[in-house]
Amino acid sequence: MNSIAFITIFISLLCKIRSDSIHNDGDSNIRNNWHSTVIPPFTLMEHTGLVISVAYSEVGSKLASGSSDKTIKIWNTTENIPTLLHTLVGHESDVTSVAFNHDGTRIVSGSLDNTVKVWSIEDGGSFALLYTLLGHDNLVSSVAYNYDGSRIISGSWGGNHKGVEHGGGLVLCYTPS
Repeated sequence: MNSIAFITIFISLLCKIRSDSIHNDGDSNIRNNWHSTVIPPFTLMEHTGLVISVAYSEVGSKLASGSSDKTIKIWNTTENIPTLLHTLVGHESDVTSVAFNHDGTRIVSGSLDNTVKVWSIEDGGSFALLYTLLGHDNLVSSVAYNYDGSRIISGSWGGNHKGVEHGGGLVLCYTPS
């Protein structure tokens, strides 16, 4: 069995809709002329395991993919076909969830290794593991940032969730009651 994982992404979901493709038919109904904006799908074949999670940055220039190969791939999405920027390595098991912060400079990832990791991804090409957060008793199934990137929440298959607050250089972990 081929172990190469494929991410097939329909650009129509990711690309900016051109203003000349939006039409008002005079009855206050706006329709989209998809035929003029859809680009054929593409396949990214860099992972060697199943792709479990994908996230698109709010600023629109990056895509992250988490995989059973224990890695996170960061893609540049400013062109029609994304290019691989970097591979983040550090989890000891499948990466189950990835999320960007509000400005696309950090990624949080969750894994079957019961950890949550916070990564720095700067536009200048600097990629680094900032924190490894411990405390889940079971597999981490989901992660998310809040609206301004100051808090992270993670969910576990053990039925609990953990929160992290960034403040003054400290990372404070808490379990909401």
